[in-house]
Amino acid sequence: MKTSEHLSKILKDENEFTAKAYIWKLVVGSGLAKGYMEYADAFDLGARNNKANQMPLRRQASDLRTMANAAALETVEYFVKFKDKYKDPELVFAFPYPNVSPSPVPQISKAGQGLLMPAEEIELGMKNVLKRAVLMATCGAVGAKEDVAKTQALFKSGEVKVPRNVFIEYMAKALYDQAQLYSELKMNNPDRMKIFLTQAQEAIKSIPETKDTKELAKKIEEGLKRAKKG
Repeated sequence: MKTSEHLSKILKDENEFTAKAYIWKLVVGSGLAKGYMEYADAFDLGARNNKANQMPLRRQASDLRTMANAAALETVEYFVKFKDKYKDPELVFAFPYPNVSPSPVPQISKAGQGLLMPAEEIELGMKNVLKRAVLMATCGAVGAKEDVAKTQALFKSGEVKVPRNVFIEYMAKALYDQAQLYSELKMNNPDRMKIFLTQAQEAIKSIPETKDTKELAKKIEEGLKRAKKG
């Protein structure tokens, strides 16, 4: 996405926009990774549902996972820099509300059924999946999970300020989710999985414990044990 590329340019040098750009970069990056992964999983399911034509579906899933990998690696790299550099207890979200539809993208269902779509429709689906994923990432980053109405209301009220702990918890969850990209049945890269899980673990340990963070910490620990066995 052009937004992500533009933010990367801003982040090359330290300036007055850097801290705010980091936040938007992480929201967009985590959203892109999730979107690519979701679309890839749909094509993977489709390949199992349409064994007679599984090869083009598996190829599409593989291509999407390659894109997810690039987005995830960039996200974890920027997150490491962000968490070490910016310690303010409150973060300013200096970007507009992503005004896109939260409705499920129909191409996800089609891919999952194993339907062979023309290239133009696959591309359209990808664009909409990514837009929706960035919207959901925005919801998560402000602590609203997938509550679009609540998130929209926050952005309408003016400058959006979010406790750092809320954002760090969101990023820990995002990194945990991205780690699943490297599982045995997907990209099969246990070393890379450990990198993401370790960063997620460090993040979750850096904030006060709640019921949700405790559950996430347990999942991360279990994931690390499995990755080490692999």
